[in-house]
Amino acid sequence: MVAGLAIHDSLSERERRVAALLLQRMTYKMIGRELFISENTVKYYVKNIYAKLGIGSREELIDMAISGCGGDDSSQDE
Repeated sequence: MVAGLAIHDSLSERERRVAALLLQRMTYKMIGRELFISENTVKYYVKNIYAKLGIGSREELIDMAISGCGGDDSSQDE
C-alpha cells in the first residue's frame, strides 16, 4: 500500500514514514513511540500529509494508497 504514496513527490521522507504507519492502523501515540517523536509532532505530520494530498481522513489516505497501487487486482474483471 505504501508504494502508492511513495511516488507522491510532495511528501517528505518522514511524512511517507508516518503515512506508512497510519496505513498500518497505528495510533498517533504508537507512531510517536515507533519514530521517537511526540504525539503532537505526529499530529503535525498528519496535518501536513492530509493538506499535501488534499484529503481529510485516514480512510481517504487508505483509499488513495489502494487506488495508487493498481497491481494485479485490476484483472478481476476478466
